[in-house]
Amino acid sequence: DRKMTILLIMKYLANKLHLGSESE
Repeated sequence: DRKMTILLIMKYLANKLHLGSESE
């Protein structure tokens, strides 16, 4: 399903951004 893929990507990006913010 494309919806699932989009959700996974969004989750991945959100996690990446969150980690980046915490590192700084």
